[in-house]
Amino acid sequence: MIAGDAPNAGSGARRHVMTYRDMVAEIVRLPVEERLLLLEELTRSLRADFGATGRPTDAARPKLSRGMLKPAGPPPGDRELRRDYVDYLIRKYL
Repeated sequence: MIAGDAPNAGSGARRHVMTYRDMVAEIVRLPVEERLLLLEELTRSLRADFGATGRPTDAARPKLSRGMLKPAGPPPGDRELRRDYVDYLIRKYL
């Protein structure tokens, strides 16, 4: 929801939810001065999330579920990893 769209969401006011792409499309249409103000607000928000340590606070840190990064099948063996790495180097340097 965009600030100011629905001050009293519980009073039957219609809420407008923007997607990421909608927001980007609107932001690029803003004058430079307003985009700079938005950048400052985002910077303040990120500083608050990261705190004085420069690391995300517990609230800002994404929650990883156990097994979220687990591969679909069995993990590749040493030979397969070596072959993939060699293929990568060949594509990169040849």
